[in-house]
Amino acid sequence: MAAVAVQQITDYFKDTLSLSTPIAHEPRLDEKKPTQQPDIEYHPNEAKWKARTARRLAEDPSLLKIALPEGFPAKVDSPLVWQGSDWKDEKEWVYELNAEELKEIDDALKHFRGLNKPLGHVSASTFPLPTLGPILSNLARELHTGRGFFVLRTIPVESYTREENVIIYAGVSSYVGNLRAVQDTPAVLAHIKDLTQTAPAKTIGAPAYTTDKQVFHTDIGDIIALFALETAAEGGISRISSTWKAYNELAATRPDLIKTLSEPWPFDGFGGSTPYTLRPVLYYHDSKIIIQYARRSFTGFQALPRSEDIPHITEAQAEALDAIHFLGEKYNLGLNFQKGDIQYISNLSVFHARDGFTDTPEKTRHLLRLWLRNEELAWKTPKELEATWKRLYYTTTPDEQTFPLEPEIRKESKDCAMLRPWINQSGFLSSAFKILLNQLGITCGVNVMNGPIRAISMDGHGPVYISLQVIPSPWHKMTTSTTELPTPAPPGEAEEVLNEPKQPDIQYHPDREKWHTRTARRLREDPTLPTIPLPQGFPKKLSSPLVWEGNDWQSEEQWVYDLSNAELKEIDDAIHHFHGLNLPFGHISKTTFPLPNLGHALTKLAHELHSGRGFFVLRTIPVASYSREDNVLIYAGVSSWVAPSRGLQDKDGGVLSHIKDLTSTHAGSIGGPAYTTDKQVFHTDQGSDIVSLFALEIAAEGGVSRISSSWRVYNELAETRPDLIKTLSEPWAVDEWSEEHPCTLRPLLYYLDEKIVIQYARRYFTGFLGLPRSSTIPPISEAQAEALDALHFLAEKYSLGLNFQKGDIQYINNLSIFHARDGFKDEGAHTRHLLRFWLRNEELGWRIPDSLLPLWENTFDVTPDQQTFAFEPVIRAAVKTRRL
Repeated sequence: MAAVAVQQITDYFKDTLSLSTPIAHEPRLDEKKPTQQPDIEYHPNEAKWKARTARRLAEDPSLLKIALPEGFPAKVDSPLVWQGSDWKDEKEWVYELNAEELKEIDDALKHFRGLNKPLGHVSASTFPLPTLGPILSNLARELHTGRGFFVLRTIPVESYTREENVIIYAGVSSYVGNLRAVQDTPAVLAHIKDLTQTAPAKTIGAPAYTTDKQVFHTDIGDIIALFALETAAEGGISRISSTWKAYNELAATRPDLIKTLSEPWPFDGFGGSTPYTLRPVLYYHDSKIIIQYARRSFTGFQALPRSEDIPHITEAQAEALDAIHFLGEKYNLGLNFQKGDIQYISNLSVFHARDGFTDTPEKTRHLLRLWLRNEELAWKTPKELEATWKRLYYTTTPDEQTFPLEPEIRKESKDCAMLRPWINQSGFLSSAFKILLNQLGITCGVNVMNGPIRAISMDGHGPVYISLQVIPSPWHKMTTSTTELPTPAPPGEAEEVLNEPKQPDIQYHPDREKWHTRTARRLREDPTLPTIPLPQGFPKKLSSPLVWEGNDWQSEEQWVYDLSNAELKEIDDAIHHFHGLNLPFGHISKTTFPLPNLGHALTKLAHELHSGRGFFVLRTIPVASYSREDNVLIYAGVSSWVAPSRGLQDKDGGVLSHIKDLTSTHAGSIGGPAYTTDKQVFHTDQGSDIVSLFALEIAAEGGVSRISSSWRVYNELAETRPDLIKTLSEPWAVDEWSEEHPCTLRPLLYYLDEKIVIQYARRYFTGFLGLPRSSTIPPISEAQAEALDALHFLAEKYSLGLNFQKGDIQYINNLSIFHARDGFKDEGAHTRHLLRFWLRNEELGWRIPDSLLPLWENTFDVTPDQQTFAFEPVIRAAVKTRRL
C-alpha cells in the first residue's frame, strides 16, 4: 500500500510542478541556449558553488556592475528583513495557548461536530473562537506585515482522534487564512512523513517523503501551515530564512543574480502534459519582493530526475540557485518544533528547509500541511502566478474539499476498489471493467503504473477524481459504496466479456462504403437505434442563421467583405503607427493598431460570427507589397478588431501557426495533415472560439477551403439517428499521445445556453502518419466509428467551398462550423502558405462547457509579453511524431 501511496505522491508532484500552466516558451532568438545541464544536484555543494562563482567572475568581471532589473529596489526595509541571530528567545515568535484557550478550542470542536457538516465547511463561523480568534487574526497580520512567521503551542494531540486533530487544525487555521488550497485534487490536506521504510526509493520524487535533508525552498500559495502530530527521534529541525534578507545581500553584492532570478526559468513538468513552464523565480510586485521556487524543479530528486528533453538551466541560474540556498542557510533560524505545535510562515517572504532526521518505532515524524490564503490581508499576486493561485484557492467548494486522514491511500469522493483482476496486460483497465464502471457513471482510461488508477466520473457535475486502490490478489469480488460488481471469471471463461475489443476498421480518410456497411450492420443488429431518445435537454431541431447548407448561398458577395482603397490606406497607416510604438508584437491590439473606419465594420462582422452565419472572408490584403513581418502585423492588427484575444497554438508559446506542406523537409515527423498536401477532413480546431486563416499564397492546383454548419448536421442526426447524438454527447477517449497523460475523456458534442457545440478532430481517434492512434488507450467503439463517419459525410453533403484567394483572411466560428481542405498541388511560386490564429472575443464569446474549460484556459492564458510570432513555418509540437 505504501508503494502505491508514494507513487501517488510522485504523480502529484508531476502535476503540481507545472501548476502555473503558462505554456512553455522557447528562449528568445538572441539568447544563447546552454548545451548541457550544469554540474548541480538537489543537495547544494558549497565548494562547487564557490568554484562556479569564481569562474564566472573571472570570465566576466562586469557581472558585479550589472544594473538591477528596472524598478527593483537597491534595498528593502521591513520587519520581513531579518536574520536568525536577530532572535534571542523563541517567546518572540511562539504563542503559547493557555488553559482557557485550549478549552475554547475543545468547545469549538464539539460545536462543529454538532453541525454534522463535511470537514470542508470548517471555518471561523463554524469553529467559533471568541477570545482566541481575534488573537489569531492579529498573528495573521504578523505574517503579512511583520516578521512573516509564528508558532502556536501546543495542541494536546494525544487527547484527540486523528479526525479531531484535523478539525482543530483546520478550525484554528481558518482564523489565520480563510481559504484552503487544493494540494491533490480535491484534497486540501497533505501528510509529510517518511515513507521509504515501506516503499522503494525509486518511487519517491519529493524529499518531504524521506528522512533526507530538505533544502531551502518555497511551496506554492501565500501561507504554509505545518502541524506536528509527532516529531522525530533525532534531527528534523525546521529552518526558516528571510527571502528579503537574501535579496538585500544579492542586490548589494551580485545584482546580476537578481537579474537572472527575475528572468524566465524552465520549471520541469517531469513528463506531464506541459513538459516545462517558463516563469521567473523572483518578482517585485506592489512594492514587495516575492520568491517562488523549489530547487528540485531544476535538479530533480530521486524518482523524478531532471527531464532530458527540456531546456537546461544556465550556469548563471545554477549559481543563483546555490546563492539563494546558501544565503538562506547563512541567515536561517532553527525552530524548536514540538509535538502539537502549529507553524505558520509567509510563503511569499520566507524560505523553509528541514534537517535530515531519524525515526524510531516510538517516535515517527508526522506533520500535516495546509496551504492558506487570507483574502483580507493577502498580497497582490504577480500575473505569472495568477493562474496557479486561481487553481489553488478557487477551484473547490467546501463540499468538494477532502481531508485524508492517513498518508497511505487517499479515499476521495467515491470508493476504493480491488482491481487487479480487471487490469489488462498493458496496465490499463480492461474493457469489461470499463463497461461495468460505465454502469456506475464512471469512465476510466489511464495507466495503472503500479499505483492508483484515477477514474473520472462524468455525473453531470464536472469531473470527479477517484483513487482506486490496486491490491494484487486472486480472483475476487469487487464492491463499491453503491453497487456490487460481479466476480470476474477465471481466465478462459466468459471470454466474450473479458476479451479486449479492438479498434474498429477506421482510418483518418473516411471511406463511404465502410460507413454505409457499418451503419447497415448496426441497424440490422439493433433496429431500435433510430428510436433512442435524444440526451436529456437536447433539442429536436435548431433554428438559427447558423443552420445553413452550401446551396443556400448564391454568391460569394454574401460572405466576402471587399476592402476599399481607403480601408487599405487605413491599414497601412496603422502599420506605421504600431512600428512607431516600438512594442513587441504581443501588444498588437485595437488600441495600438487603430482602424477608425474599418474597425467599426470588423466589429459588426464579429457579431456575424457569433450570432449570424458564423463566417466571413476579408478581401484582399496586398501581401506582395509588404514584408513577412508586416503581413503578420497586419493580420494580427486587423484580427484584433474581430476578436481581441489570441490563443496559444503550441506549448512553445507561439500564437501564430503556418499551414504549409513541409513533407519535403520533415518527412516522417509529421502527425497532422495541415503540414502536407493531403486532403484535410472535416473537423474543428481544439480550444478556440474562432479560427482565422490568412492566405500568403495559394496552391497551383486544388486546396479548396470548405466549411459546413455543424448545426445543420446536428439537425439531420437528431431527426434520423438520435442514437448517434447520444453517442457524441458521451465521453470519448481523446488521444493525447503522451505516456503520462495518455488520453482525455470528454464528449465531442455539448448543448449549453441553447447552443450546440461540437469539438473534435478525427485524427485524435484514428491517428495520422507519424502519430498513429495510441495502442495503450481504450479503442473507440463501433458506435463512435459510425458517428465519426456520419459527422464527416453530412458535413461534406452540406458544405460550402470558399474561393480563397491570395491575401484573403477567412474567419469562422469554430464552435458551430466544421472546416476542411481539398488536397492540393504546389508548383513554383504557387506554394500554398496560410497563417492561422486562434481567437476569442470576450464580449461576444459563447460560454464554454465545463469539460472544455481546461483547453480554453491553456489556449488563452497568455499575456502580450509572453506571445511569440514565428515568421517562418515550423511544425507544432502537438502534431510531431513522438518517435523523433
